[in-house]
Amino acid sequence: MSDLFSPEGFVHQSLLTAHIAAGSVALFAAPVALAVAKGSVAHRRAGWVYTGAMGFVAVSALVMAIMKPKPFLLLLAVFAFYLSLTGVRMLRLKYRDAAKRAPELLDHAVAGVMAASAVGLLALSAWGLWRGEQFAVVYGVFGAISLFLVAGEGRARQLAETDRKKWLSLHIQRMMAAYISTVTAFAAVNFGRWFPGISLIVTWLLPTAIGVPVIFFLIHRFVRAKKPGVIHVAE
Repeated sequence: MSDLFSPEGFVHQSLLTAHIAAGSVALFAAPVALAVAKGSVAHRRAGWVYTGAMGFVAVSALVMAIMKPKPFLLLLAVFAFYLSLTGVRMLRLKYRDAAKRAPELLDHAVAGVMAASAVGLLALSAWGLWRGEQFAVVYGVFGAISLFLVAGEGRARQLAETDRKKWLSLHIQRMMAAYISTVTAFAAVNFGRWFPGISLIVTWLLPTAIGVPVIFFLIHRFVRAKKPGVIHVAE
């Protein structure tokens, strides 16, 4: 029975296979959502396929990280799950009045877990840098991004934004960031084989370096260049 749940056992290997399959689905679903008309049926369906796949990727990574202890994998699983979940919830908030945009228990719980994960990543970074590990820079980058996202969500909710564009901007930011995490995982697995000698730090940070400007471009194209869409605020 112990072999069944070991890192090389049937359960872990089955989860790994399903994890890779779900990641592949997410990898191709996101470009479809970006290519079709925004708000269309095709966009929403591709988005839900992407979100569902990302949810499974995060949960399966979480389970595997527990079965085969890897703190970094565990924290990245939290990172991906947070982005996917809040990406969907941010979009829904643009249709609600101020009272309904107040954070719920689930929002507090998810943000708290993400904040704890960010602290964990920064602690791993500090510990690694103290030991002279160059890869610890990657932990620090993801930790800083995590704190930025949690703080951004808290600030947006506190301001109770009435401009739908602000919530749409957060939706794009988080869904694209989740996609960047998917591409990063793909790069981490394959770039070493395809490009021998490439730096491990470059492999992990290149998708982020390319993806962040893309996020700003998409936000400008689909959000900031359009007129404000004011949400009804109950008096």
